[in-house]
Amino acid sequence: TSTPRFLLHEASRIHACRPRRNISHLHTKLSGACMTNPPTATKTQPSQDQMAMIIGIPHSGRNIDDAALMGCGHWTRAEHAQFADPYLDVLTESLKPMADGLVVQHTSRSLVDTNRCPGDQANDGPCHCDGELHKNAIGLGLMPKRVSTTRLLERHEHEMASRRALFLHSQYHEKMAYEVQKHTNKQILILELHSMPGRSGRELGWCVGNRFGASSAPWMLELVMGAIAKQYPREHVAANSPFAGLYSAWLHGKPEQDVHFLQLEANRQLIGTTPEDVQRHQEKIANILAHIKKEGPRRSPKFNREETPSKGH
Repeated sequence: TSTPRFLLHEASRIHACRPRRNISHLHTKLSGACMTNPPTATKTQPSQDQMAMIIGIPHSGRNIDDAALMGCGHWTRAEHAQFADPYLDVLTESLKPMADGLVVQHTSRSLVDTNRCPGDQANDGPCHCDGELHKNAIGLGLMPKRVSTTRLLERHEHEMASRRALFLHSQYHEKMAYEVQKHTNKQILILELHSMPGRSGRELGWCVGNRFGASSAPWMLELVMGAIAKQYPREHVAANSPFAGLYSAWLHGKPEQDVHFLQLEANRQLIGTTPEDVQRHQEKIANILAHIKKEGPRRSPKFNREETPSKGH
């Protein structure tokens, strides 16, 4: 028996009133056949929410509780301090409003350098870079010994020291990876803050490293350098020389996935070496980060393209 006409009409009306599922993926195929008035193209409106900024401070820690265990308990406190980027961690509170994640290493760099490959040590730990990034031969490996161009401190690099170094190293990088994972739906910028000796920086105020394009897109490097130059107009800002970034940039920077890593080096003659000196720069550095976060999504090719929205959205 055929279905009565009024039932067919009612079924058609009910179907027409149901909420539509999003079928935007079909628009391209069907536009010529059933879309007589396709919507006009509009630009995606970028916002600060589309960028996640993660700040790392790896070399300003002052905790030396594990020094004896890690083969350097006989060093003086002053010798431990020679390995540090002094007091950059005092900026932490002022960075919080801009940062979507903060990763701060509290253990002294003299005990373990988190910006080194785990295999960069006398005990041949698990190498991730085929030796490309290793510096232990000159005393600047995972467990550093070199405090100047001519002075190496004696250090006992036994198995327990190595195991502890690997544990502390993994803590920092696992936290960094966790912060990245929390924001995988956004553009991600990791800024790792360092300071460089005046002799390394020569006439530089700042150096920004992206491993010559391997850890960030060129446009991101230009954006960050421009933001620094705006706050420090009298200082020269260099790219990738004398510091291009090492293990952290190599590990976490994935510009092809929109995860950008930049190593920022401030000249210690500029930023200072005491808490009071460094704190004087907190407003300028906060302004740098605010400018980057505002302009990043606008400059990004990902958010600076034309898109055609789905009909009815």
